[in-house]
Order: sequence, then structure tokens, then C-alpha cells
Amino acid sequence: MREALTRVVAEGRYQQGLPAPSAPRRTGEPGPPSPIVELLLTVLGGAIAVAVLAALVGIALRAVRTRRPGAAIGEPAATPQPAHAPAPVVSDLDARARAGDLDTAIRELLHRVLGWLVARQPALRPASLTSREVLAASDLPAPSALALRELVDAVERAVFAGRPASADDWARCHAAFTRLQRSLEAPG
Repeated sequence: MREALTRVVAEGRYQQGLPAPSAPRRTGEPGPPSPIVELLLTVLGGAIAVAVLAALVGIALRAVRTRRPGAAIGEPAATPQPAHAPAPVVSDLDARARAGDLDTAIRELLHRVLGWLVARQPALRPASLTSREVLAASDLPAPSALALRELVDAVERAVFAGRPASADDWARCHAAFTRLQRSLEAPG
């Protein structure tokens, strides 16, 4: 083995140094980033800029929406007071129910009642609340909550369970609306 090693070293058949670099580069200088890295950095920078802009616009819109009319921006908003909105008119729904379009009449009655409750209780204002969420979030007295629950149940049976509404369903819903209206408009 020693003899083979001596022969290889003597003939100079092994590499004795590092190969020369293909392109001269200064020590410590990184190479150019790949196109994918450049694209990712550009997209990331754009996303950050859009997020910051969206946050600023959201803050500005919230400040404008919550301030009192005539108040300076930054001045605290007035606490919303419950409105005494008039009860919805339902005579057109009676006519629709008499014409046989009971499902639509019941659903529209619930929509009008929910709109009326939102007008009376500003805390219920978010448009994303379902009728069940409005029922749970409202501070209705027990008789009013039961009447609203009857309306919600009737609409859910007609829309989600696929059971067409009957004339008796309409009569119960209209009676529930009347009870709800009386209990909410009663003095005290």
C-alpha cells in the first residue's frame, strides 16, 4: 500500500489544490437572489402594504360611523339610545296570505319584526345576526320573546324543513306578531 501511495504522489495524479472559481466573486458578497425569491419578497411586501392600508381605512370608517353628527373626530360618540320605532305595517302581508302565498308572508313578517327590533335595540344592529341570534341577544320580556320564537320557528319549518305553511300557521304568526307588538308598545 505504501508503495502505491508513493507512486501516486510521485507521478502527481491527485488534485493538490482547490479548483479555480468559475466567476470571480468578492469574499462575503452574496449572489443575486433567484427569481422566485424576488417574487415572494414582492408579494409579501405588497400584502403587508395592503393590510396596513386596510387597517387604516377601517379605523377611519369606524371613527366616522361612531361619532355624533357635528362632533369632531376623536370626540367620544354618544351612547345610542333605544329608538321607539313604530311597529311594521303588515296589511299587505295579510293580503299576500289571503292570496295563498303563506310562506312568503310569514317570512316577510319575521323580516319586518327583526328590522323593527333592530331599530328599537341598536345593539342588535350587526347585519350578520341570524333570527336565532337576534332572539338570543335581545332583551325582550318573556312574553315578547315567546312570540318572536313562534315566528322564528314557523319560518324555520317553512324554509329549512321544507314544510309549506298553512293558513293556521299564518294565523298563529299574525297572533304572535300582535302579542309582540302589544307587549313592546305597552307603557312602562
